[in-house]
Amino acid sequence: MAKPGIRAAAAAFRALIRQAARYGASLAGRWHVAVEQRRSIAALHALSDRSLKDLGLCRSEIPSAAIHGRHQPQAQAVVRELDPANAAKRKKQRPGFRPDDRRAA
Repeated sequence: MAKPGIRAAAAAFRALIRQAARYGASLAGRWHVAVEQRRSIAALHALSDRSLKDLGLCRSEIPSAAIHGRHQPQAQAVVRELDPANAAKRKKQRPGFRPDDRRAA
């Protein structure tokens, strides 16, 4: 039969190992995100100025766009249009009718 002191030490050691594993997983996740951001920045820097302009970016906005993303209504509308979940809704609507159109009267 194990002594109470040994049980407590074993429990503390297991807790320490669990905490180290969580920290390692968190660190690996942050590293992966940083690598992906650096790849995105490099890919955007490789584009020509005209291509960046087509995307609505200038060179000074590349790091911010790669890290924080773009939250412009026009970009969100394009994403909604390409989303397969919205395909059924689009089929039910009249052709040529777009509820996102807000025309000034």
